[in-house]
Amino acid sequence: MAFPVRVMPLFPYKTVRRLGRGIGWSGYWLLGKQRRIARANLDVAFRGTKSRAEKNRIARASFQSFGATMLGLFWTARLTPALGRTLVEFPDDGLQLVRDDLARGKGVIFIMMHYGDWELVGLTLALHDLHITGVTKLMRNAALEQVFSRLRTRTGNNFVYGPHAMLRLRKALKHKDCIGLLIDQQVGPRSGGIWCDFFGLPVLTTSAVARLALHSGAAIVSSVAYPLPDGRTRIDCREIPYQLSGDDEADIRAISQRCLRACETIVRDRPEHWLWSYKRWKNRPCLERGLYPDYSRPLVSQHPA
Repeated sequence: MAFPVRVMPLFPYKTVRRLGRGIGWSGYWLLGKQRRIARANLDVAFRGTKSRAEKNRIARASFQSFGATMLGLFWTARLTPALGRTLVEFPDDGLQLVRDDLARGKGVIFIMMHYGDWELVGLTLALHDLHITGVTKLMRNAALEQVFSRLRTRTGNNFVYGPHAMLRLRKALKHKDCIGLLIDQQVGPRSGGIWCDFFGLPVLTTSAVARLALHSGAAIVSSVAYPLPDGRTRIDCREIPYQLSGDDEADIRAISQRCLRACETIVRDRPEHWLWSYKRWKNRPCLERGLYPDYSRPLVSQHPA
């Protein structure tokens, strides 16, 4: 793993991304299991509204996007503020809304997805003095964990893990800092997952964003990294407004659903950049499979409200 970290920064960023897309293209054809998951997910999301050929194209492009993102992460060992300004564009209003929230004494919760150049979001926000505390899971391979941790924190961000992660996130928001959470993966009920609608079907999703917002009054900002045709990236930051009713459980569900709905809108608009090979509909709240993919399994002890 040390080899790509040493070698990738020697090449131009566009070359690295092009190579990553090539690796992703090969992965689409070689990784049959992941390809089938991607196709099954696309059937769930778009059903009969897209042709089989179009779904295959999206799945293939998704593999290519993932390959480019991961290889691009190795290149970021040479990332500097000057290079960041050249390669990544932030619409001025996006950064300003975050700074305005901080100026009003609010913490900021960035919600993100495995979409586009997501690895660049935290890295380049930090180059604009918006440092993030994020959550991660420790990898089984300690050497690999060290490499990825070093790359993801090199611009000044911080990652927490383990049973006390939520306490550390609360502490960051208490100090009116920024935190970041990836919210497009399944989170089980024991870890605070709740059922929300995603592409017309209930899925287990994290309630951490809503609970943290409820506790701290922090702003919630969606951050999406769109690859541009010229090889650069545009990162859009948009606030997701919410109001509190006084009913904590209802508010948690409403905020969580609003965040997931924002993710769905982004994916529907440009689906080729999302990670379709992940088992997003792994569990379902019913015995019958219905419209769920064939890999889904019933979790009938928990029912959506």
